[in-house]
Amino acid sequence: MPVDSHEVSREFVEIKTSLDEEGGKMREATWKECLKPGIFQTVGLSGADASLFATGIYGIVKLIFTAISLLFVIDKIGRRWAHVGGGAWMSVMMFILASVLATHPPKEGEGVSSASIAMCVLIYLYVIAYTGSWGPGPWIYAGEIFPAHVRSYGVAFGAATQWLFNFMVTRVTPQIIHDIGWKTFIVFASLCFGMSVFTFFFMKETKGLTLEEIDQLFGLSDMEQFHNDVERRMTKLEGLDPVMKT
Repeated sequence: MPVDSHEVSREFVEIKTSLDEEGGKMREATWKECLKPGIFQTVGLSGADASLFATGIYGIVKLIFTAISLLFVIDKIGRRWAHVGGGAWMSVMMFILASVLATHPPKEGEGVSSASIAMCVLIYLYVIAYTGSWGPGPWIYAGEIFPAHVRSYGVAFGAATQWLFNFMVTRVTPQIIHDIGWKTFIVFASLCFGMSVFTFFFMKETKGLTLEEIDQLFGLSDMEQFHNDVERRMTKLEGLDPVMKT
């Protein structure tokens, strides 16, 4: 069949039209699900109020407290306790939020109630805890704990898994809220509590350690052998001509 025949042209147009329509539907669904401020709508805000709290104010709070955490918190109290305390704080905020939502559910046409305002405050307190611990913390920790020859792969795998779970949470949370309502936040609280317990027992502190010392901390190198090698090389270096040292 000639490539310029009517049948070939029609088939090409049908394929292109079908792909364009599918792409449009996918873009529409992704935009609505990912950017819809569903959490704030759940606690009683709607329309412009929900968009403002979910995008504008939320972004400012997250930026400010992430910077504070990176500059003053994680290196001061350590990675382990930042994650333990952050997870516990996040868990408490979610439990309280679930309780308030269960006892004071927003009513249609009621407007923004005092309970809704309280729940918004709880969400922001949760965000503050997150940006001081589980937000930036894993990125720092992942860059420290892997040995040099696999560090790039380890960090890349960590980033990939984070975005995978971000996608999963974004996709399933609206449906979970629709199905079980305030109990969704009990699920979140339980997960945060589990994260806190896990890090308390299994996360090793790396604050103030060099990458070589972290390798020893995780048993990736023999400490005695490492120090012997360092001393041997330092002795050899100190015996070199000053010009050769440079």
